[in-house]
Amino acid sequence: VATLATPAKFTAVKASVADGTVFSASAAATASAGSYSVEVQTLAQAQKLKSGTFAATSTSVGSGTLTIQFGTYSGGSFTLNPDKSAKTITIASGQASLAGVRDVINAADAGVSASIINDGSGYRLVVASKDAGLANALKISVADDDANDTDNAGLSQLVYDDTTGGAKNLAETVEAKNATLVIDGITVSKPTNTISDAIDGVTLNLLKAGTTSLAV
Repeated sequence: VATLATPAKFTAVKASVADGTVFSASAAATASAGSYSVEVQTLAQAQKLKSGTFAATSTSVGSGTLTIQFGTYSGGSFTLNPDKSAKTITIASGQASLAGVRDVINAADAGVSASIINDGSGYRLVVASKDAGLANALKISVADDDANDTDNAGLSQLVYDDTTGGAKNLAETVEAKNATLVIDGITVSKPTNTISDAIDGVTLNLLKAGTTSLAV
């Protein structure tokens, strides 16, 4: 009786994907019945940057401040993401080792994460944006305690500015990308692989590039 008294049980809507390895889908009660052809072209990615190599995790990188900005690179220029403010992280002299810099960045809650990878030739610091999408690419500037903010020594080893003429001592390993898909011939671009505002009432979770059909 309790089940019969729940109207939602009679209005449930189901989303069915022909090839569930391309994306999964769920439908809310507000979704309208229909069928769609969906081509997933690219998945959203968060930008990742790597440093040069260091002999050990205890090797000194440098002290000073890192300022991290988020935005979009295009045509040699950088447009700030209006939804994210710049974050400044202070690296004190006692935190200047590679491991220390990593720990300070991770503790700062600045929208990025840091890790250390040994690639066989040495230890590298990897800095990654926590959010995917073109508008979340990183611009990292430095106020280096050695008084040179762009050379490849001290904390300025971590500078990254991909604008025309910008200093770029970190190297990109994964570029910032939006998810792109084509729904019934309409191209959609989103900064995340979980998309709830393309088809009304339907949430798509993109898994890989490919083409399949969706029925609601």
